[in-house]
Amino acid sequence: MHVESAHRSLADLLQAGSDSVAELLSYPHVGNWLTSIFRRLNFTDHDAAQPIPLWADLGYLGWLAASGQIIAGRPGAVQVVVRSGVVMLPLIGMARLGDATEHGHCTLRWSADGVLTFDYRDITLVVASHDSETTPDWLPLRSLDVGDSAHRLYLDDLDPFRDFDVKLPDLFKLPPDPLGVADALSWAEHFHGAWQMLRRDFARYHAPMCAGLRVIVPLTSKPGTTGQSWTSPTGFGAVYSTAPEDSCQLALTLIHEFQHAKFSLVADQAVLFEPDTTARFYAPWRIDPRPVYGLMHGIYAFFGVTDFWRVHRRSSCHRDLRAEMEFECGRRQVATALEQVLSSGVLTPTGEKFLSVLSDGMASWQSEDISAEAREVAAEVSICLEAFWRVRNLKPASSDVAALVDSWLDGSPSAGELPQAAIVDQEGIPTGYHRLTLPHALTRHAAMSASQSAEDDGSGDFACTIGNFEQASARYVAELHLDRIRPQTWAGLALVLPQLHAEADLTLLRERTEIVAHVYRALADRGVTFDIVQLVDWLTPQ
Repeated sequence: MHVESAHRSLADLLQAGSDSVAELLSYPHVGNWLTSIFRRLNFTDHDAAQPIPLWADLGYLGWLAASGQIIAGRPGAVQVVVRSGVVMLPLIGMARLGDATEHGHCTLRWSADGVLTFDYRDITLVVASHDSETTPDWLPLRSLDVGDSAHRLYLDDLDPFRDFDVKLPDLFKLPPDPLGVADALSWAEHFHGAWQMLRRDFARYHAPMCAGLRVIVPLTSKPGTTGQSWTSPTGFGAVYSTAPEDSCQLALTLIHEFQHAKFSLVADQAVLFEPDTTARFYAPWRIDPRPVYGLMHGIYAFFGVTDFWRVHRRSSCHRDLRAEMEFECGRRQVATALEQVLSSGVLTPTGEKFLSVLSDGMASWQSEDISAEAREVAAEVSICLEAFWRVRNLKPASSDVAALVDSWLDGSPSAGELPQAAIVDQEGIPTGYHRLTLPHALTRHAAMSASQSAEDDGSGDFACTIGNFEQASARYVAELHLDRIRPQTWAGLALVLPQLHAEADLTLLRERTEIVAHVYRALADRGVTFDIVQLVDWLTPQ
């Protein structure tokens, strides 16, 4: 089916009042496909680098048109593209007709009662029922068990265009092999449990999902050590996720990712902020600076995540310290991010109203009953997250650092007001600065039972985690001999030194960690021996 005839077929179905066209064109992967096609048509170099011919990719429109005719119940026949050995009928299923290197055309015939026949070269594939696996070469698109959604929901491990325009870790490169029967059943069971939980406990998140969620795309068949999830910027209604460990984790994932999806729609329809693409904001859930759009995305998503823990920490399956810490950490992090963006000066009145509603929604969270231990751990996590971020991403001018070093060596007082620091080029940040494990170690240790213990790896983080602050301090200082500006080490020092020196004002070590770190490095590079606490005291404006 040529592009023109496929378009005409869909238009005729729409004019005839068929609901299938709207259902098909709003399927999330159509947006991914269109984005891919527009990129190929507009960027010659990009098109030339693609392993699959453009005409084969354009064949997706013919697949959509054929699906529309089949769903409408009209018998017929048409020629469709075979792309990478398969024919995908969106909302229906996929026929495997050759190997992944084959591109061509086949004749597809269908009857009013749903029998499909594919004629490709010397192969004839007959599918007696497209709702079931009646033959190994036919894979039906699996639906998920929901009764209250405006659409059927699918577990889509088939569509060639379910990949999306986000750089995924190599582990999650699509497309993986289709799910086996047992793995698909596990996914379906966890989804059923998650959907029931959302309906029962999270009505204000569940209702929008009923209207907009269309498909779950599995990134793995089985749970891994760390769950990962994404949304598609070009395909609204899809949530991409690794296999969940249980229904609770999947419910949390759906809230998190659909918050992102909803915010994308809001930002497309309303002007929330003035044009500002500079990555300069601190997002507590990220290691890198964020532009205002990215920060607001995170605020909206983590508002939902925190709200999940606010409610779910009272449930029998998560009535524990970890759930309390998740809520308290999230509450602090969202509040920190909100304060930044509300004072940024880039919000429009609409943006201010939008975030003020979120802020008002958090007001009652402050009166939630949280244990002292959870509050303490959350405060520690906040300190090391911000200290790490500041040292990793901010750098004062070399001349300003040199002036401070000269004043120290001359025995003069510091200049008083500390210099500003600029965002560093992310491309030049060492790969060893890309991961901070101390917050996870703190929360994990706090949630451990008395019988559990971790092995001492000789790091400052281990000593910090178990509360041996003197040993932690000594180990961190030793680590600075190897890398004087390592942000993970400074995050630990920002946490342990105030514990050891309660009489000293070490606020600067938390609030301007990057200044302390760079002056420390400059002094150490000159062979000067000194105490970090004395340096912080000297740098602190009097």
